[in-house]
Amino acid sequence: MKRNQHIIVAEDDRLVRTIYARALAEYLSDFDLHIVADGQDALNLGKLLDPLIIVTDINMPILGGLDLFRQLNDHCIAHDKSMPAFIFVSGVQVAIKGLDKDCLQWPNQTLVKPFKAIELRRTFNAVLKAIEQA
Repeated sequence: MKRNQHIIVAEDDRLVRTIYARALAEYLSDFDLHIVADGQDALNLGKLLDPLIIVTDINMPILGGLDLFRQLNDHCIAHDKSMPAFIFVSGVQVAIKGLDKDCLQWPNQTLVKPFKAIELRRTFNAVLKAIEQA
């Protein structure tokens, strides 16, 4: 892959951030993993780093995952940049079902909490494979 090898994870729950760090650090050792506490930090990093993938909780204070997606999409269009793939995460299935069609375009994926590390890895595998084939 020619793009920068950055992955951003935005999660407001400190314990869940720790779980992400442990589950992904070794698995994604070829990537620079950035774990932040809210969508605003993810947006700022996304504009700066041109990440390959952003994993975001849908419901967060300051800036939620959907607003992060929309604002970064606007930024990418305005600056002629590629939009990163998104993995949307929520503890509520209803929130996942409420995503609009733009959010759910391939290779974007969804996960419902709680999930196991193997599910997270499968989701990353699907996204990475789709990106490689694009």
